[in-house]
Amino acid sequence: YGFNNFMNGNVAMSYNVGRWGIRLNYNGRYEKDKIESELHRQIRQTGNALKQLIDAEKKTTLHNIGLNVNYKLTKQDIVTLDVKAGFPRMNNLQTMHNHYVTAGVTSEKLRQTDITFNREMLEGSLTYKHIFEPNKREVSTSASLSAINGHRPSYYYEANKMVQRSESGGHPRIATWQLDYMTMLGKGKLETGVKMTYRQNNIDHKMYEWNEATDTWQLSIPLSNDLRHREYIPAAYVMYSSKLSQQLTLKAGLRFEYSRTTLRNDKDHLDEASNCYFVAPNLVLNYRISDPWQLSIGLSRRISRPTYPQLNPYINLIDNNTYETGNIHLKPEKANKLDIGYSYAGQSLKVNGNAYLNYTQDYINQIAYIDQNILVMTYINGDQYLNTGVEHNIRWSAQRWLGVDVGCNVFYTKSRGTSQGVIFRNDGWTCNSNATLNFMPMKGMTIQAQYFVTTPQYFPQFTTKTIHYCNLGIRQQLPKKGLTFSALLTDVFNTRRWDISSDNPVYTLVNNSKNRSRIFWLGISWNFHSYKPVGG
Repeated sequence: YGFNNFMNGNVAMSYNVGRWGIRLNYNGRYEKDKIESELHRQIRQTGNALKQLIDAEKKTTLHNIGLNVNYKLTKQDIVTLDVKAGFPRMNNLQTMHNHYVTAGVTSEKLRQTDITFNREMLEGSLTYKHIFEPNKREVSTSASLSAINGHRPSYYYEANKMVQRSESGGHPRIATWQLDYMTMLGKGKLETGVKMTYRQNNIDHKMYEWNEATDTWQLSIPLSNDLRHREYIPAAYVMYSSKLSQQLTLKAGLRFEYSRTTLRNDKDHLDEASNCYFVAPNLVLNYRISDPWQLSIGLSRRISRPTYPQLNPYINLIDNNTYETGNIHLKPEKANKLDIGYSYAGQSLKVNGNAYLNYTQDYINQIAYIDQNILVMTYINGDQYLNTGVEHNIRWSAQRWLGVDVGCNVFYTKSRGTSQGVIFRNDGWTCNSNATLNFMPMKGMTIQAQYFVTTPQYFPQFTTKTIHYCNLGIRQQLPKKGLTFSALLTDVFNTRRWDISSDNPVYTLVNNSKNRSRIFWLGISWNFHSYKPVGG
């Protein structure tokens, strides 16, 4: 329980008898957060300016339930059924005090938005595994299906009178089938498999505006939209891992996939298809210099497809002159990464270090542009995104009663992109660091202090200010009774906030936001019965 508007909990039961293994779990969450923001924006092209004072209240409830059934047909044959259902609800109520400067004329308007995100989610998977020889040769096949029904009623008020409303909904469906085979080959292990993925979504968004002359709601054609999305993704992979010597191990693989995407849009009479081929090699080498020291190098390539919120053609009205929407023409991101790392594992000191270089093509990012004096926020594929840096983590057990963890990630980012004829670019260095002190004054008790600092971060169209905050917590375990009590105070000094600025070719922006980050949590965990599997 987080005083006084946050709560979460879970309960789980596992039952194993004979060939059966059953696990049932439930978790729920309730959050009521308040955010206060102040925004200043000026459009370069027109000189129009906006000052917003925003008070937002977010209420979130979530209920998840899951069932896992494991049945051993024989010692070599295992069937697993996994079913999950979720019911998230999120309401966002915003009150915006808008101060406009348009063509040199100043005006004010009070605007409210009331948007609720409702979802019903159901997903399940069925897996069959046959073990020819334990840890030497096995084959498995699985099928899964995920279905979501989404509803987003939205209401917009000006001077406490409803002037617009929208009805939106999406119905994502994802189905997969996979076949995997593993066998020992020489001194190594060979893994190979194929996978077929199909995903679809039917999205409809209707915006209505109040017509005072006719005293009726009228459908707004410019602010309404629809999308029918279908995607077929067959893929295959092969991976080999082996211990080449006492010091050197190898893992190498190759993944190939082909995707075909179709888009249909009734409003704009859109009917198009696109194809994409992608080859993803990966290589990892580990070299053990001596017992505590180890070196590694890794090369990998991956593809990330746009999410439905990024593709979604919904029109979300922020104010009279600003709205945000998705981009149905987004392409997948293609990332290439190089990692060079080392680790030291001593008795009281453990150190991990990693230098990395990540280069991404068609990088998906959110930008804004001007369209008929309206500021449109959407997503585009940037030309390139570079992220390179060095990361270190140190864990020192100074005494049995004292432990220290320190982490630091220093990296450079550079992004480039073009939209509506405007070039967007940003780059800079960021340091993301944290320190944790664990103090154990008595058996079962841990007192923990954490501090987090992130220096300015650089995104394509804006830059964040430094973020820093402190957490303090205490935990007491009673092993014989299976009980654990905890207390936690987050953001002790109430310094955590979200401040961003932008000075790009389209507009200048300063946005300062603060939510309820200082929360006192009380928790209890009770493991009231446990068992040991037969032979374990």
